[in-house]
Amino acid sequence: MFNFGFSPIQIFGLIVVLALVIAAGIWSYKYFTRHASYKDIFVPMPQNLRHDLFYGSYMCFQNQVNEVKDFVNLHWECFNEGLDKGFQNIREMQRFTVVDISGVIFQPYKANKPHMVLYDDYRQRLDAFIQQMREENLLHLVKVIVVIDEPNLNTTRSDFEQATLFVKDYVKTVPELAGVKMGVIYQGGVDTGYWAFEQYDIVGFDDYRRQSNIFSKDGEYNRMKAMLLGDQKIWLLPGGAKADGVPEQDPAAFEAVAHRDPEVFGIIMFLWADVGYEGIVGIRSIPKQQDLYTNLGLRILNLNTQV
Repeated sequence: MFNFGFSPIQIFGLIVVLALVIAAGIWSYKYFTRHASYKDIFVPMPQNLRHDLFYGSYMCFQNQVNEVKDFVNLHWECFNEGLDKGFQNIREMQRFTVVDISGVIFQPYKANKPHMVLYDDYRQRLDAFIQQMREENLLHLVKVIVVIDEPNLNTTRSDFEQATLFVKDYVKTVPELAGVKMGVIYQGGVDTGYWAFEQYDIVGFDDYRRQSNIFSKDGEYNRMKAMLLGDQKIWLLPGGAKADGVPEQDPAAFEAVAHRDPEVFGIIMFLWADVGYEGIVGIRSIPKQQDLYTNLGLRILNLNTQV
């Protein structure tokens, strides 16, 4: 065997250095790909516009119900301000409702754990939650259930798949939830994959930093669209708020794609309200963004009345 004059120890050292260089290169590629700056691309508005799109905001905080109810036809409730406030929001909105049950069946983040994990008694907790909603006479408004937001970031694959299969079977036992859909938003721009993709009726991803570049020929939107099975739909998430990694997105390209592609379920703006503990300045507090997203909603609602 040729060693070109190197001792075994020197050869081993060279191998270690080469491995470190390769690892650093892979890390750098992933880091800079994730944190690169992107510019919007132009997507032309199709001539024929749809009359069946849904439009709303991810989450609901403070007085949001009264601020948005005139230009949305979808309400997304995560119960961030407690169950009672969430029930009040749903009751006052009286809209097609998406319910995120992560706070019901998953334990909060803990300092010694990198992910949210299921409660041991998550089945009983979900049953009690559904019974509360029944007593509040709100179940008939629930049209989509979200197990957890960004599962490929916030929990483990095993817990997410376990919860997904349980919830999907559980809702079949609740008469008021007949026909309810399962929805999910994955963290985009990562290589973890779309866990339990085939179990969901409505799928989507958030990658606000890439802006409308997600709609480029080789972008994540087209890759996800190519994976759709049967009647699966996609919801689009423009990052209209101001925060780290959220670029005060102009929603024009998202509106055009929603009207162009029948696979699109609707547009979910991120994020109407201010969320101080996460450093998010909401769409409502940025005048230009407020106008853009309010007018988008009014256009969608106006078209939906022209069926």
